[in-house]
Amino acid sequence: MTSRLLRLSFVSGMALITIGLALLIASPSVLGRPIVRERSIASPAPAVPVAAADGNLLDNPDFEDGYYFYPGHNSIRVPNSWSFAWYTDTPPFGNQSPFMQPEVSVLDCVWPNCNAVNYPPRINTGQHAVESGKRWANQDVSLYQSVGRVPIGALVSAEAWMSAWVSNCDPNVSPYPLALSLLSDNASGCQPGAWPVDSNHMLVGLDPYGGTDPRAATVVWNWDATNPPWWGPYDYYSATVPVVVVAHAHTVTLFLRGVTVQPAKFNTVYFDTASLTYSFPIAWQIDQAQEWPLSTAITIGLQTPVSLTEVSVLLQDPIGNPAPSDFLGTSGATPFTSSWQFTPTLAGTYHFTVTAHELPDSLAQTIAVQTLPFNYEQDHLLSSAVLSDSTLITYRLSSPLTLTNLSSIVSNPVGLPLTTTLVLSNFELGRYHYVWQFTAETSSWQTVTLSAAEFMQPFVQRVLVFTARLYLPIVLRGS
Repeated sequence: MTSRLLRLSFVSGMALITIGLALLIASPSVLGRPIVRERSIASPAPAVPVAAADGNLLDNPDFEDGYYFYPGHNSIRVPNSWSFAWYTDTPPFGNQSPFMQPEVSVLDCVWPNCNAVNYPPRINTGQHAVESGKRWANQDVSLYQSVGRVPIGALVSAEAWMSAWVSNCDPNVSPYPLALSLLSDNASGCQPGAWPVDSNHMLVGLDPYGGTDPRAATVVWNWDATNPPWWGPYDYYSATVPVVVVAHAHTVTLFLRGVTVQPAKFNTVYFDTASLTYSFPIAWQIDQAQEWPLSTAITIGLQTPVSLTEVSVLLQDPIGNPAPSDFLGTSGATPFTSSWQFTPTLAGTYHFTVTAHELPDSLAQTIAVQTLPFNYEQDHLLSSAVLSDSTLITYRLSSPLTLTNLSSIVSNPVGLPLTTTLVLSNFELGRYHYVWQFTAETSSWQTVTLSAAEFMQPFVQRVLVFTARLYLPIVLRGS
């Protein structure tokens, strides 16, 4: 069989060869290539949010996913995944008509909610929205939803689309279109001043402690009582000014609130298209000083927007056993960087896990230990048809520094040593290269053990010697 140079990577599959065909060649490692590091502390990785923080974290945010009846109240329909609260006490402001139990609906997109020329739109997006109102009465109502698994210290932002409709006149009489609200041009028979100018306040609030009381002092509202443009919008939907808080617990609660401050015949608030997001950027920084098994340590940096407390870590080596690591401390400025260091005893992938009081879930990072480049070649496939056939195996090692007391031992599968010869040692492209050869006569795994004074421990690699195989067709004949 014609000799060919077969380059093999140190991780190889079994080669299948048919009669007279060329060899399947696996890609070799490239000598002289620089080490590919994971993120260096000098060049930190881009910050990334924790677990789904970029998306809307609300369930059923636009009220398209059905509703349920408030227990014991058939006139109050609440969208699924949301809760509802109202009050029946006396308002602490000008018009002291008591707050009343409202009538609440999850509207469908039927006339006149989204397609009547003489009505403002009742639905902002999709086919549904929430309507709450009480004729000739004040109301203080809140839809709310709690969102968990939020990092403590995260910057939480929420908003919604809201609207109000206020009229002291019946809109469903001819001629159409009619003036329907305090912003309309035509009073449709109503006397001037029939609509109160400041009738409803629509608010979005967040409780950074996860409470469910909309009147709690911990709730932060987006609304400014001294700023009239924030009193609306009337007759049309508008996105609210976002409310932003820093989470003080792993659960935060969003409130969509409507408060009637002057009663009217028709005095209704509408909620739709809510969102809640948070930002908690983190970045991992992994730095390996040198390629293993050269004397090296790996530094792990975790960058967070707040200083982590009650921290515990777990480092596991490539076979799953716990490995020791040393805590190097935390920087004292935003963003904060906590650092750990360990010395790898094995090549492969380590797993690092961090838990902390501020984190709702543990953070995990994989760390691939970079090793000295090693590859090998086989000059031809062994042939079982040729007696006493043998093949020459050439293997190479690349190092960023010169190696002293360097030795190489090759043993066959039963542990017997094979003769190996150092055939080349040179310096090229900023690295030292060493080349050995040995002869193999059987197809099997050979073990190469490299040792040097600069190694923390021997560098063990496996070399697979291939044999050409012949496959004959099988013909099945019936009886």
